[in-house]
Amino acid sequence: MPGRALSKEEKKRGLQEITEKWTERAVNAYKYEKTRPLEPGETRKGLRAISKEFKQQCLEEDKVLITIDKTTISRRLNGVPSQADTNFDKNSWLSRKEEKALVKFALACADQGFPWDVSRPEEYANDVCLAKYGDDFPGLGQNWGDRFVGRHQGELKPCWSHALDHQRARAANPVTKKEYFTLLKKAIEGEEGEEAIPEELIYGVDETGIQCGVGQKRRVLGRAEAKIQQQQRSGDRENITVIVTICADGSDLPPAVIFKGKTYRTSWRQNNPLKASLGHSEKGWTDGEIGVEWMKEFDRQTKAKANGRRRLLLVDGHNSHYTAGFLRHARDNNILVLCYPSHSTHIYQGLDVVIFSPLKTAWTEARDEYERRTGQKVNKQCFLEVYANAHMKALSKQNIISAFRVTGVVPLNPDVITETMLAPSRTSSTSSSLPVPLPSPTQALSDTIHALIARQARSEDEGMDSDSRTDNERDVLPHPQMEVPARRAIDSLQGTSASFLVSRSPLTSQHELPRYQPYTISPFQQRYQGLLDLTPATENERRLQEALREVEQRDQRRKENMVTMQAHSVLQDVYVKEARSQLQAAETRKNKDKGLAMDDGLPKLLTDTIYLDAADAREERKKERDQAKRVMADKRDSHKEALRVWELAEKARVARNEVIRQQHRDAVKEWEEESKLAKAEKRRARWTKPKMGPLEKAVPKPVLYKRKAKAMEGVEESDEDSDEDGIVIDEDLDK
Repeated sequence: MPGRALSKEEKKRGLQEITEKWTERAVNAYKYEKTRPLEPGETRKGLRAISKEFKQQCLEEDKVLITIDKTTISRRLNGVPSQADTNFDKNSWLSRKEEKALVKFALACADQGFPWDVSRPEEYANDVCLAKYGDDFPGLGQNWGDRFVGRHQGELKPCWSHALDHQRARAANPVTKKEYFTLLKKAIEGEEGEEAIPEELIYGVDETGIQCGVGQKRRVLGRAEAKIQQQQRSGDRENITVIVTICADGSDLPPAVIFKGKTYRTSWRQNNPLKASLGHSEKGWTDGEIGVEWMKEFDRQTKAKANGRRRLLLVDGHNSHYTAGFLRHARDNNILVLCYPSHSTHIYQGLDVVIFSPLKTAWTEARDEYERRTGQKVNKQCFLEVYANAHMKALSKQNIISAFRVTGVVPLNPDVITETMLAPSRTSSTSSSLPVPLPSPTQALSDTIHALIARQARSEDEGMDSDSRTDNERDVLPHPQMEVPARRAIDSLQGTSASFLVSRSPLTSQHELPRYQPYTISPFQQRYQGLLDLTPATENERRLQEALREVEQRDQRRKENMVTMQAHSVLQDVYVKEARSQLQAAETRKNKDKGLAMDDGLPKLLTDTIYLDAADAREERKKERDQAKRVMADKRDSHKEALRVWELAEKARVARNEVIRQQHRDAVKEWEEESKLAKAEKRRARWTKPKMGPLEKAVPKPVLYKRKAKAMEGVEESDEDSDEDGIVIDEDLDK
């Protein structure tokens, strides 16, 4: 498919690259021509002949007519750089080595999941130039970032970003990869005396949510001036879960469809081309009960094919996959259940990697076609019929086999999970991984210091002699000749502001290294070019001239290396700043512990006894919590009834007390009239002022004392099993 037309700058740059390539080949060819042995009567080719020869080869291979002048080849042989290199060194603020370091930094950040936007190259280049030239640096030219990307378009390319969750970035790491493929190999090959599991008995399962009225965006026709085109859809976002099961031999099992609903409705029965199993749940998701029923159905559908042989089922960490009923039925029927590492199904699970994307695309096409053809909206009553077309299109034999191949399951191949795929985990790795690679000696000393600190920590924890070494520790220290300087470095760091680097305390965002102070590096100048251009008159003058040329070249290389090292230091400082900001964000982020059983992030063979026992214990704890909830509900009901009775009694008591108060008020009023009459007649009142009799005391109100329930030690539960209100009754509190 043709791409966009190249700009004039890109065409010019491409022509320069081709010319430079063939000029370099011509120079190497001439050097070889001067040294190769000649046949009798054969003469050596001159510069003119070699220039014509490579000019013709360029026209034949690259279909470009270039100019390779013999004078240019002669100048290159004498060490004169090309005009392009000369202009670049003269007019560019950054050297080629500095730009190369910047490109490496950009690629390393992209591999780790932190790609730059278009403004970042110029921002970081400014940091390098300010460190190099000081405050007198006027700034880079206009559109420098675009020109930088253009110069390195063979390595850098603008592209769309795709979000990657932090948990997924950390989980896909070399440790979990090694553990997963070790368990996978052990499960497939079996114990001694067991037959290996063939590919026709290796299955993968996962569930995906489909919404009837929502689909992916599609390429459609619209007005030429329109940037987007609206498409009417029902907008029904009710979730329908489809459980898809595939086999490594390219086949698949009838899916299971979970509708949202409290009860099953006969209207859901419809034309069912896939012979899918139907179920329902209150939220339309898979739960533990559905998981057990699905396992029974899976066993029934694959039992004849297995014929008593072991089967392997690959699952993710959904809580429906490690209930006691699910795992017990699997183990009783010789089904091994292997769980992927947590938060890493985007690289290990074939359904996520290969199947679900074309399935969602096919579903969008099938749904739009159904609505266009019938004029009706897709709902539960016709879902199975419409979904069947998408399912059969996406789950082709080729796609299914590819799903197991690209995830390294069949054939078993851990190398398909490349270092690039695991690169985002480097930012959370315990090993050193700066974006710009350190020189080998520096990296070796750094690794040795880390190994010594780790060994010292283990010795303190285990009460070991710090000088004793195990075989594993010898492997950790690949450079024993560097152990003494490494120990000295550790001792020296203990008394500095960087002591946290050799401390056992966890690293926090408050720990900061001293800022690297760059210094201005003057441009390299050919101070003695006039002497080098002179024609030597004697042998000593020639030797002195050669020595002067060597000194000039050595100084130039030293300054170039110094400039590159300073650029590396500035870029590493930028990287460390970003790492500290991410660490600070992680410290302030609320730690959400869902309490999932056995959730340590590593892959597991769930049908092992230890995990089945854990599932039994979890089920028992769940029963205890359910019983406690029922008791709590009964107490709430009793309290509610007692409160109702108390309120009625309280109303009656208040009414009776009000009668007593009213009688007292009437008696006082009568006494006041008698008192006034007696005073007018100048006599004593016939009775004293009446007093109010005793009132009924209030009955204590029934109280349901509330406080947050303390989490039971060792109890782990999922979000679905967690208590909603955390209210308990403490009957002793009323004392």
